[in-house]
Amino acid sequence: RITAHTEVFIPLEGLIDIDAQITKLKKDHGKAQQEFNKVNGKLTNAKFLENAPDEVVDEVKLKAAGFKSQMQAIETNLKELE
Repeated sequence: RITAHTEVFIPLEGLIDIDAQITKLKKDHGKAQQEFNKVNGKLTNAKFLENAPDEVVDEVKLKAAGFKSQMQAIETNLKELE
């Protein structure tokens, strides 16, 4: 039977190295944070906002939202593993 909203929880203990996964997630979070800081720096730069075409500003906003979403997902995963 197929349902639209199903969540499946599988105990991972013994199947994966949880410490290694936590280390990887923290590294991934750091990279996402760096990229978010770069694009957010552009969005807080008045000169960039004044001079850049609207399409470019919209693209940078989308990138910032994507990195923020990625960081939130990683944080959720970290909480579940820790």
